[in-house]
Amino acid sequence: MRPGGALFALLASLLLLLLLRLLWCWTDAPARSRFLVEESREATHSSPAAPRKLRSSATLPPRTGNSTYLNEKSLHLMERCQNLQAGLETLSNRTGKYSEDEYLQIITNIQSCPWKRQVEEYENFRAKLASCCDAVQNFIVSQNNTPIGTNMTYEVESKSKIQIKENIFDMLPVFQPFVGYSFNQCAVVGNGGILNQSLCGAEIDKADFVFRCNLPPTTGNVTNDVGTKTNLVTLNPSIIKLRFILYGENAKEYKDSKKEGLSKCEVKPSG
Repeated sequence: MRPGGALFALLASLLLLLLLRLLWCWTDAPARSRFLVEESREATHSSPAAPRKLRSSATLPPRTGNSTYLNEKSLHLMERCQNLQAGLETLSNRTGKYSEDEYLQIITNIQSCPWKRQVEEYENFRAKLASCCDAVQNFIVSQNNTPIGTNMTYEVESKSKIQIKENIFDMLPVFQPFVGYSFNQCAVVGNGGILNQSLCGAEIDKADFVFRCNLPPTTGNVTNDVGTKTNLVTLNPSIIKLRFILYGENAKEYKDSKKEGLSKCEVKPSG
């Protein structure tokens, strides 16, 4: 075989391998999902449990003086993150098959990938939100979007209606409290208990806006885990009944709980 023919055969072989590699990357999402889960299981079961800590999605790998090693590591991280991204949609439809710890490990793996804001996608997402529900104007019931006589329906109980009479109307804020505000970083904190022993409190308090659900405690021995800052808190009547009637907590404790970091607004659904 002539030298030119051997070189051509070598290049053709390399091109074929590259095409097979690309084909696997874009068509083998289920396999990537299995790899993702197995990787998460290994990380979950091979290392001792550690306190959960919020991580910045923009965290980059540490720099090193060896440029070859850095390039190889960057390429490996890019390939790994592409696999995570491609398999995420498939995985999200099967979350019921995995334990909570495995799912959290998967999310942690995804958070380790470098994050870059895409302005076009950001604007498209905001436009979709505005067209479907206009949350800026309608997120909170107020006097300027709910006049007297309005029949309100519950989000999860569409058959139940409540008429806005004068006594209810007077309880509503005059206008939307957050129109014109823009926040760079927000934290949404539930009350399921998964932050216990997480030591995430300081990071949560760094957020520009903190949203909390169901009037959760933020003082005492939970402060280090959940923080104290609160800009918006939800409160269902059932929570009042559960915490301050069935459990016998007195009125002073109820008032104190409302003061725990509450600096902006309280949302109290009716019913």
